[in-house]
Amino acid sequence: LQCPRAYLCRGGAINSSSFCREGHRGPYCSVCSSGYYAGLLGECFKCSGNTVGFYILVAGCFGVFALLILAIQKPKLYKQIPDALKLRMKNLG
Repeated sequence: LQCPRAYLCRGGAINSSSFCREGHRGPYCSVCSSGYYAGLLGECFKCSGNTVGFYILVAGCFGVFALLILAIQKPKLYKQIPDALKLRMKNLG
């Protein structure tokens, strides 16, 4: 039998990890090896192990979200400040 996804298998073997592309194993080379993740077309990609970048991205998104909320709420908050304090703030700037 020939491997149904020939681009994952080397030599067309069905059930031998030595005949699978790097990162693939198992029947029809359809299982990702440890340290690899499956892409949309079943192809396995090596995990980068760089989780720091992911956490920085998430923190940045939360920061931008917080700034947007603050920008939306600023006019409402400014209306709640007493007039005497507004006058002092204008004199400072």
